[in-house]
Amino acid sequence: MILLFMDYRYQKGQFEVLAKKIDDEWNLTSQEGEWVSPLSEMNWNQESQRELIKWVADRFPPFANTNEPIPKLFLKSEIKNKAIFFGGSFNPWHMGHRVSLDLCPAEPIIIVPDQNPWKEVHERQNIWSYYLDICRKVENSNFSVYPGFLLLDRVNPTVDWLLQIKLDSKWLLIGEDTFLGIEKWKEASQLLHHLKGLYVSPRGQDPKLVEEQRVKLKKQYPHLFIQLLDHHDYEDLSSTELRKK
Repeated sequence: MILLFMDYRYQKGQFEVLAKKIDDEWNLTSQEGEWVSPLSEMNWNQESQRELIKWVADRFPPFANTNEPIPKLFLKSEIKNKAIFFGGSFNPWHMGHRVSLDLCPAEPIIIVPDQNPWKEVHERQNIWSYYLDICRKVENSNFSVYPGFLLLDRVNPTVDWLLQIKLDSKWLLIGEDTFLGIEKWKEASQLLHHLKGLYVSPRGQDPKLVEEQRVKLKKQYPHLFIQLLDHHDYEDLSSTELRKK
């Protein structure tokens, strides 16, 4: 079930969740008893942010086996037997990410933001605002955003979580640079045997190398569907380079 809003109540240091469909804003009662919106630019403390992230993650299929409601801002469509996962730090989000999503010809797509455990602590503190920012960037789309891995303080190889998800058809949306190095991933062979396919977005890599990699992987994994997406105007954008500016 997908709901447009939720009602949160803060009580004794914990969030008491009363999920229901309401006509006004998604509200949360602060410790002082004043109603405020979690979507506002409020300076949430670490405990509050983790509670909010965990509440969403614990109700987010297919990562969680539940039928509990979740706001449509986060989960746009029902996940049945298939999903395309688009992972990354997305710090910051840029048009290259959005265009890659728009070029992908299949649905449903779940954006999976992840934290870098080697970043300075202060860069990983405002996880709720970071999550909401990505959700707002794709609000008027059919792309969902899963927040659960934002709570981790360790590396999170794709094979460690993807194989645990109970779906018949699992796909990845990745950039060309990742595509060229995917065989260096942890337990890459097991992962590629497990996947149904890859959608590969251009990132300014040598077309000859990309095609050689496609042919090589198809030979090693005949079942694996690989589609190279169309070129676009934002192939050179990089979150890493944007952070340096």
